[in-house]
Amino acid sequence: SIFAVATPVLPVALLVMCGFLEFCRPGVGIRLSLKILTLLYIGAASGCAQLLDCQHTDGTGKVQLDFPFRRLFPHLQCSEAEWVDLVGYACGIFYGVFIPLCLAFLFAKQRVVMRQCETFAITAKIHQGKTTLHLQEATIGEGWRPCKDQKRLLGAATAHVTS
Repeated sequence: SIFAVATPVLPVALLVMCGFLEFCRPGVGIRLSLKILTLLYIGAASGCAQLLDCQHTDGTGKVQLDFPFRRLFPHLQCSEAEWVDLVGYACGIFYGVFIPLCLAFLFAKQRVVMRQCETFAITAKIHQGKTTLHLQEATIGEGWRPCKDQKRLLGAATAHVTS
């Protein structure tokens, strides 16, 4: 029965720790939390749904309306286990609302950050066997700000041209 509660709660605890890590080392917490979500999200959300499930029939399929019990906690009746409901609904809100909102925020933030950089065109000149790359500004739309880190852009251009 400890595993029935740990299945939805452990990933939530790991994601909360990644949130604290993000404040200490920006970028690391998000990277780890995306890996955790990739590995554990489906199983944890399924475990959360199973945690809230009540069984109203016995093993032969006969309906037992008097004594419905938790499938993962057969020794508890559905009406007796308020703490299971609390854990299940809290994790359900986390998996059904909080995580999708965080992913939407990351997606929107990525779009805003990517739009803040100017668009550059890469030109290459070959003179006496030596290749020289130049970054030239392309058309800039309104509301775009210039990107300050041209060394990274040049590195990306070099990697793109050589590949």
